[in-house]
Amino acid sequence: MSSSSSSSSSSSSATKTLIKKLNETKIVSCVLAMSKINLNKLNKNFAHGALLLIDTQSDDDDDYRGDGIIIEYGDYFPNMSEKESELVKKENVIYRYGDKGGLRYYAINYKEFLNIFGNICYVSMDISSDNQMTFRSFIDIIAPTSDNIWIKENYKVSILNGIIGIGKDNRHCQTFAAKALSILKPKFMKNMIIVTDDSRKTKKKIDIFPDIIKDELLKLT
Repeated sequence: MSSSSSSSSSSSSATKTLIKKLNETKIVSCVLAMSKINLNKLNKNFAHGALLLIDTQSDDDDDYRGDGIIIEYGDYFPNMSEKESELVKKENVIYRYGDKGGLRYYAINYKEFLNIFGNICYVSMDISSDNQMTFRSFIDIIAPTSDNIWIKENYKVSILNGIIGIGKDNRHCQTFAAKALSILKPKFMKNMIIVTDDSRKTKKKIDIFPDIIKDELLKLT
């Protein structure tokens, strides 16, 4: 799913500076967060998934974790609002495919990311040293500029073919997040999940995630 047509939040540091940093070092951990969208109360699969890529470890103090790069796919485009256009112009928000929209990324503080994107749940996971990579390597693997996979035109949610299926009739924020997890292969345990929606009751914490995300997380255990 996607928080459709919502503008990016303002970044707390220059996006280009942080990307440069993550290209000179490596992505140490990632944070997967789920936030509520329309109809979420009716079905857990209606939720927006976003991923934060960061160079601090999951057990570091929240105040120390600093800024990371949020990367998300959705029904987004550079000119969808005056605010978004201004952020893109200043290069605080970067669209992987330019005016074709879809996949975007920008700098955001760790705690701000959780506050905005984690109002259902989140999980912070370290990446094994043998699979850590630069931001450039990651983005080139998941979204080569020549293939146009994650552009706005390809964004699609087909209710008839399953809300969260990966097939050709479904391509949205959750399918992107699942693909990112399959590339990053972070270390995951079920007890790492933080549930932030007090009204949500599940027998097992992992059941709070949309099915496609849950299935990918289980592959990491």
